[in-house]
Amino acid sequence: MTYVVQEFVKASNSQKGAFSAEIKFFCRAAREDALKQYLLDYYRHHVECNEDLEGKEGVENDRAARTALESFMALFSDRDEFADEEAARAYLYTASSGDDQRILNDFTRWTDGIFDRLKAHDGSIVLTAANVFDLTDRIRPFTKTTPQFLMCGDVQCSPWPFVKLVRYSHLSAMTRLLC
Repeated sequence: MTYVVQEFVKASNSQKGAFSAEIKFFCRAAREDALKQYLLDYYRHHVECNEDLEGKEGVENDRAARTALESFMALFSDRDEFADEEAARAYLYTASSGDDQRILNDFTRWTDGIFDRLKAHDGSIVLTAANVFDLTDRIRPFTKTTPQFLMCGDVQCSPWPFVKLVRYSHLSAMTRLLC
C-alpha cells in the first residue's frame, strides 16, 4: 500500500537518467500544520483518555491516533525518542497539552533537519536510476513506511507524511523518436 499520490508523465529531454522520479513535498507551513494535528490527535486519544469512546467517534479517534503515531515513527525513527513504539509513547506522554510547544518545536527542528539533509530547499528533489527496479527501491521511503529507510546523505527515515506527489517518467529511445 502507498500513502502518496503518484503520477506518470512524459519524460523531458533534459532528464538525466532512463528512469526518474520527482518528489514534491508539502510546504513548511503545511508540514507544521500536519505535525500539530498529529500531536493533537494522539494526545486526545491517548493522553486525555478518549480511548474509551465508542461508536463512530471512537473509531475515528483511534484511526487518527494510529496515523499520527505511524507518521511520527516514519519521520523520526532515527531519534532516540522514536527508536521504538515504547519510546515514542513515553515521549508523547510528556506532552502537557495537544499543542505542547516544546514537542512541536522538537518536531519542527527535526523536520527542518530532514529537509536540509535531503537538500529539498525548493520543495522537491529528483531521483534517477538506470532501471525501474532501482528507482522503485529509491522512492519506496517516499511513498510508505519501510524498514529500508531512505539513505540520502545522513537521512534515515521514511518522509512519506510530507510528500505531496511522486511524478515518474521514463526516457527511452522510443520516446525520444516520438518527440
